[in-house]
Amino acid sequence: MEQFGSSKMKKIARSRKRAAEQTVGEAASIKEHIQWVRDSAMGKEDVAPDESSYLPTINPEATSLENIYDIDQIIPSEFNGLLSDQSKEFKVYCLSESGSEGLSKFIKGIIDESPKLKRLKWIRLLFWYYLHSFHSRMSFLKTWTKAENDNLIGNIPEQLIAYFKSNFLLHGAYSRSMKIKCLSHLVILSLFINDFNLHYVELTLELKMKLPVMKALLKQLGCTFDNSRQRLKSKKSTNSPEEKGINERNEVARLEMPSNIKLSKLI
Repeated sequence: MEQFGSSKMKKIARSRKRAAEQTVGEAASIKEHIQWVRDSAMGKEDVAPDESSYLPTINPEATSLENIYDIDQIIPSEFNGLLSDQSKEFKVYCLSESGSEGLSKFIKGIIDESPKLKRLKWIRLLFWYYLHSFHSRMSFLKTWTKAENDNLIGNIPEQLIAYFKSNFLLHGAYSRSMKIKCLSHLVILSLFINDFNLHYVELTLELKMKLPVMKALLKQLGCTFDNSRQRLKSKKSTNSPEEKGINERNEVARLEMPSNIKLSKLI
């Protein structure tokens, strides 16, 4: 029909072909994500981060959250002089509940020096700051209050979140499986700064991800969904069939028990 039909029939045939290819692509993405989750849960060697990974190496023998990552490996020597005597204070930031002038100075130094460093190094630095903030939050979740939450969120620079989205996820993935791993960390960060209630459809559009992949990931991390029927206003609407479908709803992903988050999915 696409080759011999009328102009109208050829157009319909091409439209159906594109829709079929998109469906097959989404199904393959979901299948690949499910397989990655299974491999990650089983601890297979072929899914472990390596030296070229944008994710820091994980210590499989760690018995606490603070020891999961090798901090000395993540921080390159180029940043040893940024805080001088305050470096040790920054290294133990995960054990405190508030920031400091030294911490802000360190983050500013990272951003100022980032053009001079290889992307891998400074992305790991930003990622390390996020991890420490997250671990700090996890350490006192049982006695957490709204005021403490606001205090922690205020300690996360907006530049960090912007850099995390634009560089760590969109340009920092070598493969599909690595992109899913990066996405896992970004979703946790987004849940963290949104009081564990994430309007994930908007985030999906912003990151140009497939909605089924995002939703599958949120489920694997332990989230539940609150169907809130609202029209999502995209800044750059293309009026594509896919975007129209997403715009029809703006569901909220909720993590009811943050202390039980499935950290294994981040490996």
